[in-house]
Amino acid sequence: MNVLIADSSAQITERLKHIIATENKTAIIYTATSFETALPIFKENKPAVVLLGMNLSGNDSMELLQAIKVTEHPTSIIILSIHISNTIMEQCKLLGATVFLDKFLEFEKIPGHIKAIAANKNE
Repeated sequence: MNVLIADSSAQITERLKHIIATENKTAIIYTATSFETALPIFKENKPAVVLLGMNLSGNDSMELLQAIKVTEHPTSIIILSIHISNTIMEQCKLLGATVFLDKFLEFEKIPGHIKAIAANKNE
């Protein structure tokens, strides 16, 4: 399963990469710290899962989410944030995000969500 982690913090992307790789030895994990690097990775590799931090510079997180939605590739999107308003959450849901996690307090839940997504795709 291909996974793209897009977050402005290289420390967070590397930590998430390690957590996912430990739990899922067959996962191919890509990381990006900006919209400019994330979008080409997404288009080239069509990951099954995108972990998207809501802190990409400017409004780039929403722009990336919109770009993913336009491709119509069946990608599961997990939003990672410290705090997210109801308005932003609703916009993310409309653009295809299905899971919302606190990027600092709910790290341990990420591998389980990825396993569930993989199981659903294999059915």
